[in-house]
Amino acid sequence: MLWNASVCIHGLLQYAPTNLLLAAIRTPRGLKWGPFVLLLVPVYLLTAGICYTLVERGGPGWLAFLGFLFIWNMFKCAWAAVITTIVLLRNSVRRLINRSGTRRHARNPTGTRDEPEPVPVLHTP
Repeated sequence: MLWNASVCIHGLLQYAPTNLLLAAIRTPRGLKWGPFVLLLVPVYLLTAGICYTLVERGGPGWLAFLGFLFIWNMFKCAWAAVITTIVLLRNSVRRLINRSGTRRHARNPTGTRDEPEPVPVLHTP
């Protein structure tokens, strides 16, 4: 029964708006939009603050749960922005390394790598 409930909840959460956004950002084409997700963090923080203020002033209690969801989504978006920025930087470094490797091969027409000269080892008697 617990397994069936978790499968049902997972099916529902799969279509939640922030989960759809994060799934789109995790694709290779969507990585470039990852840092822009950081712009959603202040919006989520503001709406959570509004919800908690309304609860403190006598509003309905379900706004506290909604405020918790806004805080949770804020952390998800902040973490996704950090991770996608790291992945973007890693991909850029890999591209630069691959580019420099192909340029080196383009300069050497034999197709072999330019090996550094061996360092002579001095043997002491």
